[in-house]
Amino acid sequence: MADEATTGREMIDSDFNDDPATRAGQIDVLMAGPPAELPSIVVVGDDAVFGLRPIRRQA
Repeated sequence: MADEATTGREMIDSDFNDDPATRAGQIDVLMAGPPAELPSIVVVGDDAVFGLRPIRRQA
């Protein structure tokens, strides 16, 4: 299982390094859309601030 995560990460890194123009195009498409809503949970730390959006479960 640990090997799968490493392999997946290597694929992501190599994709970015192999074709930065494609990655730039993907980022442009994401940035062209409407901004996301604020997250439900905001975590503030000494070095970073990030937000979490829990997945809603069906009742």
